[in-house]
Amino acid sequence: MEEIKQKEGGLEMEKDFEKIAQENLANWFTALHTGDPEKMREIYLSGCTFFPTLDPNLRKGTDAAVDYFANHFMPKNPFGKKLSTSESIDKISEDEIFHVGHYVFEIDGEKDQRKTVPARFVFRWKKTTDRKWGILHHSSDKLPETH
Repeated sequence: MEEIKQKEGGLEMEKDFEKIAQENLANWFTALHTGDPEKMREIYLSGCTFFPTLDPNLRKGTDAAVDYFANHFMPKNPFGKKLSTSESIDKISEDEIFHVGHYVFEIDGEKDQRKTVPARFVFRWKKTTDRKWGILHHSSDKLPETH
């Protein structure tokens, strides 16, 4: 269990949950940018659920998540980054964090052109029994066009 220290106004976790969520997302981008779908296997938990950005199907389990990255997303050579606008990070429990926000990807488009795909995300991070954080649920949706 994370070390708890006494602080004026109540108890505070030694390691801030917002910082943990930010580190988890940075690790997700690092794995994505390797271009190796097997790196994603290290992040998505075995019982995960996943609604991908460019696929309408619900993916269940690590193998299905890796399949999406291997066959649908990574062949488009994605490069992504988090947008600092509108983000929410909530502690569900000592072992789970709910993380909502926006990111943007550049991917290969038609005629060797790069295409920008703005999207919103939901991550449910869970700490495993070996004290590592992984993805229990991930939903990523292209942003709707504004009218």
